[in-house]
Amino acid sequence: MSGFIKGFDPTKKVHAYLILSPAILSSREQATKVAKAIMCTSPLPSGEPCGACSACRKTDAGTHPDVIIIGRENVKIKDLRETLMQAYLAPNESDSKVFILENIDSFSAQQHTNVLMQNVLLKILEEPPSGVYFVLTASSKNGVIPTVLSRVCLLTDEVKDASYYEDIAANTLPSGTAYEKSLLASYLEEYECEITPGDAETVTAAFDTAYGYFTGKDKNIFLSLQKAAKTRDDAEIYLKVMMLTAHSVLMYKLTGDEKFTLDFSDELKSTCPHISAKRAMASYELFEKAYLSLEDNANMNALTAYLSQMA
Repeated sequence: MSGFIKGFDPTKKVHAYLILSPAILSSREQATKVAKAIMCTSPLPSGEPCGACSACRKTDAGTHPDVIIIGRENVKIKDLRETLMQAYLAPNESDSKVFILENIDSFSAQQHTNVLMQNVLLKILEEPPSGVYFVLTASSKNGVIPTVLSRVCLLTDEVKDASYYEDIAANTLPSGTAYEKSLLASYLEEYECEITPGDAETVTAAFDTAYGYFTGKDKNIFLSLQKAAKTRDDAEIYLKVMMLTAHSVLMYKLTGDEKFTLDFSDELKSTCPHISAKRAMASYELFEKAYLSLEDNANMNALTAYLSQMA
């Protein structure tokens, strides 16, 4: 829509958005526009805010009592929890509430604290109260945990085509096959993370494990993960690949569109018709739960014990 960041449709609102932009002022401006589109009492036929009603004027001025902003200064976990508790209170003068959470990838200078805070946010994104919307901002996908990414509509001004990720994959994995490079490019596009040649090889190995699971060849996926993931970093990569594969299978089952099947082997494509959407969703939730457990287990022995219980 005109004036809006790419990906936002004011006629089809969803409960949570994530604006990706390295420019703080740009993301702040776009977050305000999205909030106005939600709160406007006299929207245009296109769904865009009128800009003249009381709700629009107050949102622009930062004085609307039902538009809550956090993140412009250092945020503590206690502050975030207290702010999110307001989501369960009735609006003051509107039918809806909007929470703008700025810079969720840098709430704290400590990465571990950022992850903890995003997990606090995740709980309300999983089951948001009716009439409550969340507009999150971050500088890139890299600082946002996959479980939050899976529950938001991504909005971004910076659009990178497939060739961008293909070039990175080719440079990182020069001796890999075209098939392996394609899988790595898909992983990089999904998670937008920095990658080393060693991690790239782990990614391609993880896809082999994922395919073994979904084609039914691997009967004990967590035993396979325990054997393959020697470090916490390896375990994170494997579980991210498992979530990505499960999500791709699920979207393929729901839409029939092959663009969601990554660069699946012919064997997996032929297997997809025999995998139910329910199983794909259950698999995603299982791997997501295991991924979240990485933050709760201090070492690989503890993680291995946890995965053994889930197997």
